[in-house]
Amino acid sequence: MTLRLAGRMLNDAAEAEDVTQEACLHAFLTLDRLRDAERFGAWLCGIVVNLCRMRLRARRTTYALEDWDGGRVPPDFTWADVQPSPEATYELYELHQRVSNAITALPAEQQEMVRLHYLDGLRLSEIEMIAGVPLGTVKARLHRARQRLRAELVPVVLDYKRIHKPTEEAKMIEMIVHEVVMRVGKVKDVLEAASREQPGPEMKDVRKSLPSDNPLMQRVVLLKERHGERILPIWIGPHEADMLALQLAEKAPFRPVTYDLITRLLEAAHMTVERVAVSRVHEDVYYATLWVRAGSQIQEVDARPSDALNLALRVNAPVFADESVLAQCGVEVTAVWEKLETHAWKDHEAERVVLEDARAAWQSVPPPDVSPPAK
Repeated sequence: MTLRLAGRMLNDAAEAEDVTQEACLHAFLTLDRLRDAERFGAWLCGIVVNLCRMRLRARRTTYALEDWDGGRVPPDFTWADVQPSPEATYELYELHQRVSNAITALPAEQQEMVRLHYLDGLRLSEIEMIAGVPLGTVKARLHRARQRLRAELVPVVLDYKRIHKPTEEAKMIEMIVHEVVMRVGKVKDVLEAASREQPGPEMKDVRKSLPSDNPLMQRVVLLKERHGERILPIWIGPHEADMLALQLAEKAPFRPVTYDLITRLLEAAHMTVERVAVSRVHEDVYYATLWVRAGSQIQEVDARPSDALNLALRVNAPVFADESVLAQCGVEVTAVWEKLETHAWKDHEAERVVLEDARAAWQSVPPPDVSPPAK
């Protein structure tokens, strides 16, 4: 029954078998949570449905409108573009062998705990059931295994870091969020008419939404050098642009939005954002990095520039741009509007209108209305 259900949802026999096996294992390990034995079949099917939904979400190949530019997939993208070099592959293989040899050198009972917990991803309570030993024994064996692995692998990691230490740190230029702008003006007449046309009694509904790549839908955040005159324009989604405009206007919604929630979660976990940076650009797509401190450790976190900037404004973190990014994509203040016009219409040459004043085609994004709904 579960195999047929998974097969209908996933339309893949091999994946359906994987999900069925995973569901049966999960049901066996959590059988004590089943309150009514007569509903075992429905309970097991519910587990299968949840696992199938997770698989389907992982297959997602569509991208939200806000991924446009600041996070879109480059054209003609292939997996070969992100594959490591042969040298990196060999180094990774060598490191894997060192770790594997260190695990193999452990006593058999410690080796079993490490494989079940760190390689197979099982929880301690699940290992307790499978190994047939008390939970305290599982914890003790894992603790002793970690101590031995630490002594064996720390020199390897330090040596790896020494070899791969960058010879020169990337130069970062401090920036400020100068303005968030949007394009205003007329769209192509036929699209404008189609979007407003009201169908008659014997006509089909021909109203259309404006396409997501229409120039009027574009939003751009302008980062400016704090101690210079260069501007870095970054195309972002409408929602992220509205949230940035809200922060620049020093307004707050009556209920916390996602970025406010992330800020409060960081505060609750005693973590701070040290700085954010637009770290690189590839195929017209910008990439950002956050440096997050947790105790004495600082972790680098990848992010979309729009998300990184929204978070930076909320936590008062400094904003930077890699010098190479600024050199490649930055423009002087006097040329920024011509740059935006050229980019806005690059895929709409038939609709392009030559403007005497390119600045007139762009205006600041107004902050959205965040007042509570009227009762």
